[in-house]
Amino acid sequence: MQAGVFVCALSLMLLARLDAREVNSMYVPPRGSVYRLPNAEFARFATLGYHEAAADLAWLRTIIYYGEEATVRGRFEHFDSYANLVIALDPQFHRIYQWAGVLSIYSRAVITREVIESSIDFLGRGTERFPMDGEMHYMLGFNLYFEYPPHLAGDEKAIRKAKLEGIEHLKAAVVSGTGPTWLPNMVAGLMTKQGMNELAINSLYESLAVVEDPETRAKIFERIDELEASAAGSSQTHSMRAFQREWTETYRYLSMDMFMLLRPRPLFPPEASIEPVFESDDALEVLDTLDVDS
Repeated sequence: MQAGVFVCALSLMLLARLDAREVNSMYVPPRGSVYRLPNAEFARFATLGYHEAAADLAWLRTIIYYGEEATVRGRFEHFDSYANLVIALDPQFHRIYQWAGVLSIYSRAVITREVIESSIDFLGRGTERFPMDGEMHYMLGFNLYFEYPPHLAGDEKAIRKAKLEGIEHLKAAVVSGTGPTWLPNMVAGLMTKQGMNELAINSLYESLAVVEDPETRAKIFERIDELEASAAGSSQTHSMRAFQREWTETYRYLSMDMFMLLRPRPLFPPEASIEPVFESDDALEVLDTLDVDS
C-alpha cells in the first residue's frame, strides 16, 4: 500500500514538473501555484494504474481551483478541464458529476448556452453511469426543459427535443421516489403541454407506487380525475382509491410494494384484464409459495 501511494505521488510530481509544451491541453494556474493540469489520456498513463488515488488528489486540486476562482478571479475558464480530469481518472467518482453539473451553471455571472451545455454534459454522463440516481435525473431534466430552450434561438425542433428529453429525466426522478412532492403532477402537466395525455395518466399511476404521503396522493388522484374522461378510466381511479383505503386501514405498517404482493385480490376489477398473481386468501400461504433461496 505504501509503495502504491509513493508511486502515485511520484507520478503526480512528474506531472507537475512537465513542460507545458510537451503535453496537449496543459493549463498553468496563476503565479505562485506549482500545479499543471495534463490531458486525461496522459494522466491515466502517468499514474501507473493508481487512477482512483490520483482522482482523489485531482478532486482536491479541483476544489482548490474552484475556491480560488470564486473568491478572487471569478472566471472559471478551466473548471471543465479540472472536473473532466477527475472523471477520466475515475469514472465511478459519483460526486463529481452532480457537483460539476450544478456549479458549472450557478457559479457563473452570466449563464450562456455553452455553460448550460456543459452542465447537461456532466449530468448526462452521470445519469448514464448511475441510472438510479434520481436527484441527477431531476437536475438534468430541469436543465433540459427549463434552462436550455431559451438559448436555442427559436429552433423549434431542437427545443421540442430538449423538452422531451427533459420530461424523460424528470419522470425518472419521479419513479425513483426523489424530488419535491409536487413533481409528479408537474411532470404530468408538462406531458399534457406536449400532447402526451395518455402518457401523463400512466406517469401519474406509476408515481402512486412510490408516493406514500396521503396529501400528495390525493392531489395525484385529483389530477388523474381531470385527465381521465372514459368510463374505464373512472373505474381504474376508483379501484386505486379503494386500494389506498384498504392499505391504510389494514396493513399501513407494510410498504406499498409488500402490501401489493400479499394482497390476495387483484388491484383492478376483472374487466381490466389484469390477472391476480396469487390465488390464496391467506397471506401466510402466499409467503410459503415464495422461493426464498433464489
